[in-house]
Amino acid sequence: MKQRFISVIIIIVFAPCFLEAQLSYSGLLNSRYADSDNDLGFNEHLFDVNIDYSRSDRSVQVWTQFEFSDPPELGRSLKELRKLRFEYSFGKITAKVGDIYEFWGMGMALNQTDDQAIDLDTGVRGLSFVYENDFLKWTLLKGKTHTWKSTNFVDDYDERVPNFDTEHDLLGSNLEYNFESGMVGINLIQTNEKHDSFDRFGTVSEKEIKHTMLGAYASFYFSRASLFIELLNKSSEETTTKYKEDGSGFYSNLLVPLGDWSLLVEYKNYNFLKLSPLEKDNFVNQFGYHADFINPPPGYYEHTTILNGRIARQANINDEVGYQIKLSGPIGINHTASVNIAKASQHQSWIQNDDYEWETEEEIAYMPSSNTFAIPYDELFINFEGNLFNHKLFYDIGWGTIDDVQYLFVNQNRSNGYFRVHEFLKSQAIPLSLTYAINNKYSFEFKYEYQELKQGSLRETNDGDSFMSVVFRPWRYNNVFSLGIASSPKWSITYLQDNTSVDEKSFKPEQWSYWEILYRVKQNILITYFNGSLKGGLVCSNGVCRYKQPFEDGQKITLVYTF
Repeated sequence: MKQRFISVIIIIVFAPCFLEAQLSYSGLLNSRYADSDNDLGFNEHLFDVNIDYSRSDRSVQVWTQFEFSDPPELGRSLKELRKLRFEYSFGKITAKVGDIYEFWGMGMALNQTDDQAIDLDTGVRGLSFVYENDFLKWTLLKGKTHTWKSTNFVDDYDERVPNFDTEHDLLGSNLEYNFESGMVGINLIQTNEKHDSFDRFGTVSEKEIKHTMLGAYASFYFSRASLFIELLNKSSEETTTKYKEDGSGFYSNLLVPLGDWSLLVEYKNYNFLKLSPLEKDNFVNQFGYHADFINPPPGYYEHTTILNGRIARQANINDEVGYQIKLSGPIGINHTASVNIAKASQHQSWIQNDDYEWETEEEIAYMPSSNTFAIPYDELFINFEGNLFNHKLFYDIGWGTIDDVQYLFVNQNRSNGYFRVHEFLKSQAIPLSLTYAINNKYSFEFKYEYQELKQGSLRETNDGDSFMSVVFRPWRYNNVFSLGIASSPKWSITYLQDNTSVDEKSFKPEQWSYWEILYRVKQNILITYFNGSLKGGLVCSNGVCRYKQPFEDGQKITLVYTF
């Protein structure tokens, strides 16, 4: 009935217009099938259709996406019309109805995305109105968001299928003014969140939480630099429990040219909600937790390599202060270098009283701390890239270190001395990529990553320190290498091998390997065949991470068809 109603609306409203205007359409079919020995197969098909009608004075666009997945690689099984949007533009006005994704400023107040690689959908289903001229852009947004996540704080926890959802009824407006040397913007969002809360007996009660967010941003372009700043004030309250929490966020970046080089400095101060180590990840029973459609810049180096990607830090939007500094530029004619430094921590260090309750030991205002119990993060990454032999050989090589405190377990000052336990991660990695262009058609690629990883718990007392690890060894040595040959744009073949000196499940050396063949049947038809195994780990996008389980001794087939 729902699909029939939508079809009737399309015919009645838009069909008369199509008779007197230009009509075009395009689409994408992404069909994926897999099976494996550990039952992590999937059967996932996405079908997008875009219809565009245009005249000299107006245009209509329709976007639909059907999903048939039972099950998908990540997420819940669906067999339905997943997305639908109508967009109508005339003159300086654009109206949208359906599934809408907006991005205001740098995402402090609103950054909506549909990222199926990590099963994250924060779009709003509703309507928007946009008025835009040469200087001014005003956006009005109204609708509901419905976001699913996985958590072990409620029953039926599954790393693959989410078990907890939150719903926001959102009303927001953004006003942006552009001038010759920059722009300024201001926004207001009010949202009522329906949120299931669980007490210690497992009893469920639905709470309604009201969030009010007032934000502003500005960018300025100077002759020798550019500056962007954004800030947000947020208030959350729940009437039945008299809960009320206020917080604020600030983000800025400064880009300064230094001759042929450039210096980028990012600073973040997200101080929306201070949570103890026990509650830091408990978004189920925390009413002031950040909304999923808020996603400001994480302020870390975003690695695209496999080994560093697995240990990426997930940004703590509620409570984090830090900076990132990147210096980059040429060294010679065909070579460039970059140095990236990142540091972050919470706004307080934590200590426990005699009842093991966490309390604030030290307040941290503007700069990140190195105190272990402020959950610090430090990273240094140096990278070189360029080409040799008359643009035949292209290289990309880096070296980096990461020091990350991940969890706090105990921090007490007792009569007989101190007792501290925390989990940490230390790593050193070298990624290398070489691509050799044999001629205009054929190319050969070699990639290699090496990583030294120490991850476990450190127990500190007056009598000395002791290290504990699930793999019973202080260091793990990991490496990944791949070989590939390609004939552009027709086909490519890749072999990858992933090795570790000790696996956290089997406690012995392990190896995962696969072959992948890509073949372009036609310009618009692409087939990919995968055979082998993949080690599980984190998959991250813009500071948000999801865990993917290992894929053991299986096959994957992907068909991408565009029209």
